[in-house]
Amino acid sequence: MVAAVEDLILMKLISERLKDLDDARRLLHRHRGGLDRAYLQPRLAELSEALARPDILQIYEAELS
Repeated sequence: MVAAVEDLILMKLISERLKDLDDARRLLHRHRGGLDRAYLQPRLAELSEALARPDILQIYEAELS
């Protein structure tokens, strides 16, 4: 089984390691045209709130703008 890029982005963004956050930024930038945003955005919003980590959504939004 292979993880979808959206799931990899989720895993990278919830990490607090700088390397993982940088990887997430690169994945978002590289795959921005093909991401399933309807799947990804609500999950990121939920995780951002549950973990009290507004940076999760900030990184997502910054890379896709």
